Amino acid sequence: MTFQTFLLDADNRVVLVGNTIHNQEVRHMYLRVLKNEKSSRPSSATVKTTVSLSMTKVDFGKYTYGEKREQEIVLYNTGHHGVDT
Repeated sequence: MTFQTFLLDADNRVVLVGNTIHNQEVRHMYLRVLKNEKSSRPSSATVKTTVSLSMTKVDFGKYTYGEKREQEIVLYNTGHHGVDT
């Protein structure tokens, strides 16, 4: 679960989740979305589910360099598994 990244759209909806460091396919998908290439955006036929987050903001305040701060954020499956036909 190290280096998991969440890419959100303008409405704070999760577009992609994955490890862009260790998974080159996920990295390429992120880059296509960031470059606004239409072929990379999921269509309604490819969306598998939707999620909500236990919190949408984290404020770590001020801390010194090297000091470790952590926050657990829970993802909830709020959609349907699979594609509606």
